[in-house]
Amino acid sequence: MTSDRSPSRARRSSTLDTFLLRYGVTPLVKQAPSALLVVLAVVLSLTVPQLVVTSGAGLLVALGVTAVATLWAAAATARPAVIGGWALLVPALDFVALGSCAGRPAPPRRSSRPCW
Repeated sequence: MTSDRSPSRARRSSTLDTFLLRYGVTPLVKQAPSALLVVLAVVLSLTVPQLVVTSGAGLLVALGVTAVATLWAAAATARPAVIGGWALLVPALDFVALGSCAGRPAPPRRSSRPCW
């Protein structure tokens, strides 16, 4: 009886499985895009003059909550057996961070000329 899996193919499959288990879709990998986008939003809000920051406190809260979510994702990745179930807290914290970053609309600019 012959096996359809050769030793080299089995070894390749095992290596791929090990790689995916180690570097697969972990909470930290899932958190990385959110963290990068919040940092990009903060940097652009502070450097582009056309982007008006209406709530500086909201921007700082968003940055802080995103940092906490990223640290929690790193902890859940490092210790999946202990706190892996609490990894669902990460997306919830991201929603809180993005909601606090929204702030309120900028007040309208006053024109020196009437609009008639």
